[in-house]
Amino acid sequence: MPTEKEKEKRDADQRKEARDAAARAPAEKAAAAAAAAEAAAAAAAAAPPGGEPTKAKVSTAKYDGEAAEEKVKSMINEYMQVADVKEAVLCVKDIQSRALVPAGAYSRQLPSST
Repeated sequence: MPTEKEKEKRDADQRKEARDAAARAPAEKAAAAAAAAEAAAAAAAAAPPGGEPTKAKVSTAKYDGEAAEEKVKSMINEYMQVADVKEAVLCVKDIQSRALVPAGAYSRQLPSST
């Protein structure tokens, strides 16, 4: 158990740290704003002529049966970790749109329970 004197010293140290942090906050905000402005200026300088921003290239590769199966396995593993249903649905739609084999070609009949 800390003594009263130790508690007072700890409290005084905490108050001093809080005052110091409050004094640093405006300077840190100004530095962050300056860095953001510098990054924006660098991005504007790197933009292609005409002011049009460049678009990210999106892959449109088609998947054969094996590649589609690997993508599905990867998507299932990711879903099991993240549990994001919307992302899983988007992945399935993407895989279906890129598959060289029609979507229903690999569907299996489930065994009947009777």
